[in-house]
Amino acid sequence: MLNQLEEAFLKLNRQPEWVKDQIGFIAPRVLCSIINEAYLALSEGVSDKNQIDLAMQLGTNYPMGPFAWAEKIGKAHVLHLLEKLSAESPRYKPASLLKEEVYA
Repeated sequence: MLNQLEEAFLKLNRQPEWVKDQIGFIAPRVLCSIINEAYLALSEGVSDKNQIDLAMQLGTNYPMGPFAWAEKIGKAHVLHLLEKLSAESPRYKPASLLKEEVYA
């Protein structure tokens, strides 16, 4: 099956790249990192939640801002993934404000 898939991509002049199986895969890892950065910005007083959400929607054309995503996904799920990822790399250390909101 994999060989057929690779052949199909090559016929389309595309070189497939295989991503190793790991915690968070790609999209959830990136999204949770953005949510975490939004919480860090909020805790630093950069702006409020509504303005950060609006800036991300208008500036990056995201359908929702990071705080709206956090509500939709569930802040506890975001925190859980970040905690798992931070065991492998400190760059995923969850923002204190996110922890406070989850455990409040």
